[in-house]
Amino acid sequence: MLIPLIGLQYKTQRLNFIGLLLFVNIGWVSLVSGEEENISRLGGESPGLEYFNQGKQLARAGKLQEARDAYNQALDFFHKDGQLFLEAETLSELGVIYRRSGQLQTSLEFQFKALELYNQLGKTREKAVALRRIGVAYRNLGELKKSLEAQHQALALMEELGDPEGIADSRMNLSIIYVNLGRLREALKAQQEALEIYKTLQRSDKMAFALGNLGLTQLFLGNLNESIENQRRSLEIKQQQGDLYGEGNARVNLGLAYAGLGDYSRALEQYWAALHLYQKIGNKQGEAVTLSNMGDLFNELGDLNRAETYYRSSLKLRQEIQDKIGLVITLKNLALLYRKEKDWVKAKNSLQEGLELVMELKRLGTDLPLMLPLLEGDLQQGMGLISQDQGEGAAALENFEKALALYESADYSQGIMETWGYMGEGYRLIGDWEKSLIAYK
Repeated sequence: MLIPLIGLQYKTQRLNFIGLLLFVNIGWVSLVSGEEENISRLGGESPGLEYFNQGKQLARAGKLQEARDAYNQALDFFHKDGQLFLEAETLSELGVIYRRSGQLQTSLEFQFKALELYNQLGKTREKAVALRRIGVAYRNLGELKKSLEAQHQALALMEELGDPEGIADSRMNLSIIYVNLGRLREALKAQQEALEIYKTLQRSDKMAFALGNLGLTQLFLGNLNESIENQRRSLEIKQQQGDLYGEGNARVNLGLAYAGLGDYSRALEQYWAALHLYQKIGNKQGEAVTLSNMGDLFNELGDLNRAETYYRSSLKLRQEIQDKIGLVITLKNLALLYRKEKDWVKAKNSLQEGLELVMELKRLGTDLPLMLPLLEGDLQQGMGLISQDQGEGAAALENFEKALALYESADYSQGIMETWGYMGEGYRLIGDWEKSLIAYK
């Protein structure tokens, strides 16, 4: 059964493709900074400058609500004074705050306002930064084509400027989209190239981001020890910088790698530390992912009551922030738990609710070409397994056939292989030994 990284299948200690895609919203760090003009010089004596700098400091400390308030104060002053560049800078920083708070559409609105002002002012570098930030927001929304387009535009502008750091930033952001699209070797190459540039420039902060992202790619590829080493190096830098958000991400990723190795005590230690960090800075998406991971861990350890408690807590947060993909994952994990308890009604209800959410995402036209078929395939496979557990071979085969078609559409060989195995058992249940043998083969 295909389980995401944020629903890790511990018993086989393997890391799955869909998991990496779904974990992207938390674990990956996109680089959106660039060479900034001297804000102090441009701001002159404007009172807005003090608020702007406060916003920067508060954002670095993870105090997003306070940072937003400070930036809004700065924005009022810059707008009244007609300081268009500083107004654009503040709009863009506000866009980052909204993105980090999970308000992605609002984030895009602010970035596009900033982009319009940068175009008006002829600010090429800042335009590239805004495009990168737009690309990140689109990626978090699952609109990968728009994200890829924005990141390519940003890269072209940085290449035009001959800016090595900007080029590295854009390559790093592109690498994350490559992972979403399943182009892992391209992702790894882009991350390694970016890391070398950051080393040359002695940018330890961006080295931390690059190491973390590289560690995630290695995590998926199954290079768990390399992943742990890079995540540890990233964590050390982030702790030195006081980057609580980044530290939380690194600890979750370390937890995933330890879980992949079967070292559950270390995994749980990292999850607890990450959970406390996310709660401290008010990052509900990070909190929801971590709670779901903790549910998976206790599920594997056989403590089903605690597992359900963590899943339910994650579900509540994901409903609050309208994270539909995350809701599907948690509902599927709950269904697997109820299957262990032989509570078939609750298990089927959870899977059905997940399928309805997937259909809703399809109707909305969410640009997740690989993710949705895999998620839907998992849910259909789960339905089949529950029917099979109850001796309903024909119903199970109907679900398995749907799952098989979905996995085949995504060219997911592991899901295809597993489903054929389950179909072999389904045919056995209905007494069709010939088809059962073919399926097993």
